[in-house]
Amino acid sequence: MMKMSTFVLRRGVPALLAVSLFFSCAQEEEMEPYESDGITLAGSFDEYFDIGAAVALGVNSFDSFNTYEDSLLAEFNSFTAENEMKPSVLRTATKGFSWSAADRLVAEAASRGARVRGHALVWHSQTPDWFAKTAANKEAARQNMKDHIEAVLARYDENEVYCWDVVNEAISDGGDYRKTDSPWYTIYGGPEYIRDAFQFARDANPDVQLFYNDYNIVNTPKQDMIVKMIEDLNLIEDGLIDGVGIQAHWNINNWPSKDTIRNTINRFGEMGLRVHITELDLTGRESEQPLLANRYRDIFEVFIECSEYIDSVTFWGVADDHTWLNSHRGYPNFPFVFSEEHQRKTAYYSIRNLVE
Repeated sequence: MMKMSTFVLRRGVPALLAVSLFFSCAQEEEMEPYESDGITLAGSFDEYFDIGAAVALGVNSFDSFNTYEDSLLAEFNSFTAENEMKPSVLRTATKGFSWSAADRLVAEAASRGARVRGHALVWHSQTPDWFAKTAANKEAARQNMKDHIEAVLARYDENEVYCWDVVNEAISDGGDYRKTDSPWYTIYGGPEYIRDAFQFARDANPDVQLFYNDYNIVNTPKQDMIVKMIEDLNLIEDGLIDGVGIQAHWNINNWPSKDTIRNTINRFGEMGLRVHITELDLTGRESEQPLLANRYRDIFEVFIECSEYIDSVTFWGVADDHTWLNSHRGYPNFPFVFSEEHQRKTAYYSIRNLVE
């Protein structure tokens, strides 16, 4: 099948002409190596928020730093480990630690003048069973959590990893706590593990920013429950949480709407929380690619409008040649503003031009 991503829009080409040029040039298969024009996404949005990307460091046989050109990676000033800072990678079956991949990310980011978002300390998934599922009792699980958080935050100070997704995806889509599918909720017998996680992280390093992170936050039942969770556990009142990470696994066909995105960001911002857009990608087939530029433009218009609350926007990948959506959706996806050949797509300019 012909790959959509062989077309590169040059600045100043009108949108309608761009679509026409795409269909006339799409048969070309040869692409030049990525070349920067000296202007980056991170630089363009510097007055608004960080522009980040999720990167892989060998897990699942993909290495972002060995795959992407330095000039392409320079488009970003923030990196998040796709998997390498999750408990399943950091920890071993014998309760030891495996730091090499996470250490490398911190070093790569520092060498590029980029920041690191930590992802994630406590999650019901990608966590060794001994943490909670097979722990002897609540106190054993609680100690495992405490030891893990203290060790990780001791390893990386606030200058190396400036924030952490402390708890990831604790709320179900139906608007309740994850219960039977969360070993943490099960062994605790309730949601108190969430407060423990934030308390342990705050005690371990008061200078690190602490976030709750989840997907489908734009949906009302889930959003309402997250707000209730934060209030019931006194996370703001007791100074245990700094912000909310909104996983933006959205689609190319206008879900969620601009109003929904705007209202969600504003709701958390007005609570006194900082907002990070943590996992931005747009589900879309190859045939839907002509819609991508306008969709990204609409989304970033909202981000700019709400930038008083937003500190970071992170794409959940660098370019179309590596995205979790292919396996998750079961068909090829082209969700980013850089093509499989690492070229700037029309969507790249649709967002960069908003601030130029």
